[in-house]
Amino acid sequence: MTPAQIIAQLRAATEDDVALALDRAFISLPLSDPAELLELFNRLLDVLTGEDDAAEMQDEASVEAVRRTPCNDE
Repeated sequence: MTPAQIIAQLRAATEDDVALALDRAFISLPLSDPAELLELFNRLLDVLTGEDDAAEMQDEASVEAVRRTPCNDE
């Protein structure tokens, strides 16, 4: 994805995109400092570029692998 495409996606971001980014971030509104704004911006980039979906699928695969691992409780 080119920088111009990313900028176009940021400009077209909807309220739903921001809500999804906030839902998976470690912050909430109102933002109180620059670090929180940066966290929201990074999460929004993840949502808009599809990185968020890729990371979620990787997390689900990891959880499933752990579930399949036999437990040797003694």
